[in-house]
Amino acid sequence: MGVTANLQTADPAASPPIMARLFSATGRMMVTVVDLSDDMAVATTDSPPPTGSIAVVARNCVRLPATVAAIEGGRFTLTLDEPLDGRRREQFVGLKPAATHRRPDVAAAA
Repeated sequence: MGVTANLQTADPAASPPIMARLFSATGRMMVTVVDLSDDMAVATTDSPPPTGSIAVVARNCVRLPATVAAIEGGRFTLTLDEPLDGRRREQFVGLKPAATHRRPDVAAAA
């Protein structure tokens, strides 16, 4: 199954849509990640970066280096440079607080 097919068959119920920042050569923009797996993400935005662009998706102190693989309207697929493991996925999605990334004095006061 090709990347274009992933754009059409991504299951929106697989994971709830989440807002993230996307950094690329075309600038910084907010995107909505509608599907996230170990090696790819499907996101939407008004004007995605061009196919082949190098990008970084960032949320909750997690940065995911990626490449824009396919675009269909405002929906696009990003292939992740590294697999997204369980702990980083939980932090990216927001299932666990990012206390390990906070200053020790702030974490102790919480």
